[in-house]
Amino acid sequence: MDGMVYFFRVSYLLVIMILFVYGLLGNILVLTVGLSSRSSRKHRSYFSFLILNLCTSDIISLCVIVFETWRLIFSDGKAWRTDHVMCRWYSYVMYSSMLSSVYFLVALSFERVISHRENQYFTNIVFNQRHKLIVFCIWGCSALFYLPMLLLYNVDILVLSNRNYTICYDEWSDGTLRASYYIASFVLTFLLPLTLMAFNYSRVLLVIRRVILSAERFPSHPLRSSARRLSTIIILLVAAFIICWMPLNIVNLASVIVGTSIDARTFLTAYMITTIFACSNSCVNPTIYIFLSAKFRRNAKRTILTIARRISYRCRSYRYYLVYRIK
Repeated sequence: MDGMVYFFRVSYLLVIMILFVYGLLGNILVLTVGLSSRSSRKHRSYFSFLILNLCTSDIISLCVIVFETWRLIFSDGKAWRTDHVMCRWYSYVMYSSMLSSVYFLVALSFERVISHRENQYFTNIVFNQRHKLIVFCIWGCSALFYLPMLLLYNVDILVLSNRNYTICYDEWSDGTLRASYYIASFVLTFLLPLTLMAFNYSRVLLVIRRVILSAERFPSHPLRSSARRLSTIIILLVAAFIICWMPLNIVNLASVIVGTSIDARTFLTAYMITTIFACSNSCVNPTIYIFLSAKFRRNAKRTILTIARRISYRCRSYRYYLVYRIK
């Protein structure tokens, strides 16, 4: 039994680290390309601005999830004085960044609807001050919704397989209030975003279908291939959102419905597995939105080559400086 527990811990940590490295590199690459692109600096689009904020929230959530994983697996079963403060803050930051990531995906779906309504089928609308206010509201509302974590989360010792684990849990004085909060969390963090995304992207797919039908006479028309690629991205996006976020929300909702009758080992295992799905969404976002774009691949290649040339130039300059000093 101890061997199985050890194998599960190592496997879980390995999967989390793979997702962390892949998601971190992907999101950093997107941020680097987006911030260094000349065209994006001169004519910043609302789409690129949302993508940059989405990558930022994904990076924050990935870093906190890795920290939580290491703390949980390698915990010594002792609750230190600083653990209560750290438990509240990293839980608050993790869930707030994850919620902001979800609503940046929703904002992107609205952006696609607006661009198609204005007949900008495969272009992006120009960024303005109103869009900056929308992004600020997403960050602010996400931070406000999880404020109870700063007040209600505590540290407890959980004994499983003759080993002590230091876990974070929410301690509510009223069970009805806790159930209401978790049901509201399920609606606001999963059900409502999924409904909005499905509604918006269904409207976009109808427009894309009309574009494909209008270009049916010309099978090699570039507009036809672009429309099919965009429809594929939309289907993958909604499917990835459901697969990544449904398990964690179901587990949280089940903890409210079942209550204290659920076994601690079962709940902890389910929570750890569903966290992997939620963590993988931070890796899927840059893959679906950016890596399937030929324009981004060209910009990424140009940015990587530019950075490599700068590093090579600095290394050569430093080497020549050392040779000159030695002489």
